[in-house]
Amino acid sequence: MGNSDALSKALLEWVNTFGLARRVEGWKDLLDGAIIWQVLQDIDPDYFNGSLPEPDAGASGNWIPKWTNCMSCDNGKS
Repeated sequence: MGNSDALSKALLEWVNTFGLARRVEGWKDLLDGAIIWQVLQDIDPDYFNGSLPEPDAGASGNWIPKWTNCMSCDNGKS
């Protein structure tokens, strides 16, 4: 296992230490921004308040709602 593989595994394990609704099995589970938002809210619920603009983005095959959620996560930290 290379350094990047070890880092990837460690980051996914860290994400799973939060009280998530479901276990993260791989990077694809993070693509719609919902899990990242849950982690951010767990870290600082006062700063990352509210909900994502596209709560059902994972069910959609459309990339735009997923991108919108990821942008909300990014804008929230800026």
